[in-house]
Amino acid sequence: MHGNVSEWTRSDYVPYPYNEKAKVTSDHKVVRGGSYIERPKFSTSYARKAYYPYQRVFNVGFRVIIED
Repeated sequence: MHGNVSEWTRSDYVPYPYNEKAKVTSDHKVVRGGSYIERPKFSTSYARKAYYPYQRVFNVGFRVIIED
């Protein structure tokens, strides 16, 4: 899976370390992982980037999850 496409998440992009009590929100959403166009250093599962939710990005996809 590494290096295919980055993956959208529902999380707001807030700086590390997280503070659960602060309830910080952001206009950006988290994109995890690396894509085929990234350098190998950033093509890992722990890579973390921020994009606007409405921004078109050619190397970011999503994963469908079905909850019962």
